[in-house]
Amino acid sequence: MQPLNNDDLNKLLAQWRVPRAPASLEARLHADQETRWWVWMLRGRIQIPVPVAGLVLAALLVWGMLSFRPADGTNMDAGPAFSNFQLVSDVEPRIIRGENDESQEN
Repeated sequence: MQPLNNDDLNKLLAQWRVPRAPASLEARLHADQETRWWVWMLRGRIQIPVPVAGLVLAALLVWGMLSFRPADGTNMDAGPAFSNFQLVSDVEPRIIRGENDESQEN
């Protein structure tokens, strides 16, 4: 048998018909596509380039640092805002007994 040339191959290819897929295959394909979205939500992946991931991470870090700054613009390293805070000099504790307290005096 001699090898076929391009014209012979083109004629054979034009005569060839693709067999139909079985109906069960199409039904399985549609059923699989209907239930796969939630599987993708649990185990799916989104591939992004490393530089994009780095920029997103840097932006999140900057955003996080800026969100913890004081609203009045004061420097957080300058110490707490208790400059006018004074300690209590005299502590006089008062005991308030409840109604069900057994050590209550009569």
